[in-house]
Amino acid sequence: MLFFFGVNKSKLKNHFLLNNCICPHCNNANTLTTQTHAKYFHFFFFPIFPLSKTTTATCSHCRLHLQEDNFTEEMKRVYQNQETLNPNTRPIWHGCGCFIILSFIALSLISGIFAYFTYDKENSNSSEKADSFSFNYLNDLDSLTINPKLKNDTISLEAKDCLDEFLAGIVNTDRIEYYSKQKGNNILLIVKISDIKKIKSNTRKEILNYLYDWFSMDENFKNKKFYIAIEGQWNTVLISTPKGVDDDGKYANTDLLDNFYKENTPVKDTLNITIKKQKK
Repeated sequence: MLFFFGVNKSKLKNHFLLNNCICPHCNNANTLTTQTHAKYFHFFFFPIFPLSKTTTATCSHCRLHLQEDNFTEEMKRVYQNQETLNPNTRPIWHGCGCFIILSFIALSLISGIFAYFTYDKENSNSSEKADSFSFNYLNDLDSLTINPKLKNDTISLEAKDCLDEFLAGIVNTDRIEYYSKQKGNNILLIVKISDIKKIKSNTRKEILNYLYDWFSMDENFKNKKFYIAIEGQWNTVLISTPKGVDDDGKYANTDLLDNFYKENTPVKDTLNITIKKQKK
């Protein structure tokens, strides 16, 4: 794209006759008239801001042109007197572009300040909730372990038994990490399979199906809502929740887990579930 910019000039309206001044070339008196040009910077020929002014004197007899720097002392004195009495001001439009730009900047600042102080609290709260969800989920990821214990994570222990059976000979099941917690009827189960790349992405959803089938055979999990996340080496690859399922096996949307974290019910100990199963 071409940008047309540069410097242009326009004549100012006042012409001063230098009375009693003698032309330094033809020595005639009262033949010198001044003309002032005002320069301005333009962009696409639209004036942006004013620049300098230049004044020349022209002799009506010999057509001599003199720049202001070459005026005689008498010419300078007469010209300054006339300029003081009748100033040769430049037109306002020379700086209209600058005025528009400054007005736009001021309007943008005012709009920004107004938007800052009238920001929608609902959106702000939503952002805070999203940040809280991310923080809690990352904390739960830090709790993953390859050795879930009976007394503090019985659901993970069940999941380990399930996947040890289902994934035997496919991946190294001793390296699979687990974490779970329960809030009311909601159960969160996170499983990290670092070498999940050994399982084709279009068949990975069978992991979710096998876990659901495993837990559905136990009366203790009847009417429970499962939030299951399967993590790979670098990202979440599978999600299954009451809110929805993302099981393409590549990149799963962890936002599906947010309802679990919104639940205000305290985290519940799952030890009783396992004890009841052992009594059967």
